[in-house]
Amino acid sequence: MDNNQLTFSYNDKDGSKKYFISLSKDKAAFLGLFIIALCIVSYIFGVEKGKKSELKLTSPAITEPTNETLEIVQPTEQPSIQETADTSTAVAIQTSTEEPEPKQQEIYTLQIATYKKRDIAENELKKLKKEGIDSFILEKNEYTVLYAGKFSDEDQAESLSKKLRTRYKDHRIRRLSL
Repeated sequence: MDNNQLTFSYNDKDGSKKYFISLSKDKAAFLGLFIIALCIVSYIFGVEKGKKSELKLTSPAITEPTNETLEIVQPTEQPSIQETADTSTAVAIQTSTEEPEPKQQEIYTLQIATYKKRDIAENELKKLKKEGIDSFILEKNEYTVLYAGKFSDEDQAESLSKKLRTRYKDHRIRRLSL
């Protein structure tokens, strides 16, 4: 047997040697580096996929209508009509009135837990609401995330965090854009 070979073998009951795999050390090193590189690439693609995923709103606490009313803006002027010189066809030119997009609201909340099964998250949601804690659920990929509270600053969220610390040890304060 050569010293440059890695051999994986076993002995039979009768004492005869059976060989599974025999690789040169160069090939074994190359195979190990290839596996490590494959793991790194898989990890990078997983991180990128996680960054691109968005939270889907599923709780009525978040999707409740606000007090804002939308107006349909009618143009105050009649559209002007211009004649083209060669065909005498009328072309109406309308002015557009565009409203600026509303700014996203940022809140501080407690991420209580993440569940694979939605029904478990809903049961915890009911328990929190019975205690008078404003809570909601958001979907992220195949997980259901349970949140509690909606605060304008982190200090307010910290007070609820202290209250829930014994029950939910791994919770954390998050800032969400809604």
